[in-house]
Amino acid sequence: MTSYPYRSPQELHLLSILAQAASRQASGCLRVTDTTNVWMLYIERGQLVYASSSLDPFGRLDRYLRRLSTQVPSLASPVRVQVRLLFERSFEVEVGRSSDYDAICWLVEQKYLTPEQA
Repeated sequence: MTSYPYRSPQELHLLSILAQAASRQASGCLRVTDTTNVWMLYIERGQLVYASSSLDPFGRLDRYLRRLSTQVPSLASPVRVQVRLLFERSFEVEVGRSSDYDAICWLVEQKYLTPEQA
């Protein structure tokens, strides 16, 4: 994982970094920080597959799963509660993973979601 502290638009060329990741078909997690927030951008083979923020990441995930549960019955309330109990923790920027991303990976591994739904 590469970390780029936010300074100013002139010093940080995030679009350039993302363009390079796309052209090189890179995979990994890009962490972008400023004084109040941390964003984790997950890239696979040059494509942005997920983005998370340190501001209420599980709230956003829970709202998404609740809306999706109308189409995917396996995401009933007990499963969403289980996911929250298993994965909700502070936004762990030190290890380079966010708990909401880990939760989505777990839902796919447990076959509650398909990769396309994730």
